Amino acid sequence: MKKYVFAIVTLLVFNISLYSQITTTIFPDGRAFKEFPFLNQIDKEKIPIYTMPSFDLISVVKEEKELRGIGGFPFRFGYSFDVDSK
Repeated sequence: MKKYVFAIVTLLVFNISLYSQITTTIFPDGRAFKEFPFLNQIDKEKIPIYTMPSFDLISVVKEEKELRGIGGFPFRFGYSFDVDSK
């Protein structure tokens, strides 16, 4: 009996973790520079800026709607580009 209770509790705890919220903001109040002072030492003029090519957003949204019904696909955080940074 104890084995069954342990198994059920373990499955419930595991199942709860499957529906966790995804955090999209790490430092919403802008305190990253206070907590990580080395960020202020980075010379921002030397950081290269790359402009990605445009993409067809309508086709991406259409693809998302088609995949939504299938299930098993994770939330899309962005659109992938092939880059060659030199």
